[in-house]
Amino acid sequence: MVVRRGMLLDVRNGLTRTIEVSDATFQKLAFAARVTGKAVGDLVGELVDAEGSSGAAPAMPATSVPPGQLPIFKIYRGRRYDGFYDPRNEAVTLVTGPFGGQVFRTPTAAAVAIVRHANPSRENAETNGFRFFKTADGVLLDSIRRR
Repeated sequence: MVVRRGMLLDVRNGLTRTIEVSDATFQKLAFAARVTGKAVGDLVGELVDAEGSSGAAPAMPATSVPPGQLPIFKIYRGRRYDGFYDPRNEAVTLVTGPFGGQVFRTPTAAAVAIVRHANPSRENAETNGFRFFKTADGVLLDSIRRR
């Protein structure tokens, strides 16, 4: 693995793969690599494997779960958004990011707010919130919703 500022080059079996990252992201990866004693490429691989293998959420920040609610999350455009889903009224409270504690009447309203915030150039932010969020176990919210 050869590491260049802002770019990771992976040479295996005679193939070259390039992943371009911003300087800020590269600096964060390089710092994490120094702290953990791992190569930057190995760190990226572990992050990708952790997200893709089970679909389960990495640990949620320490926040107590309100009674009767389920922890939910979404990683959208490289940023993690955490919240709670109340199956009694289908409300979602987002607890991380710029929404800290904001309550949305539906998962869809919360999903649209995230999309508008993280991707303002997207022409249509409409998103099905039940298919957008996952539970802490990595299960789509849609699969547990009452019908």
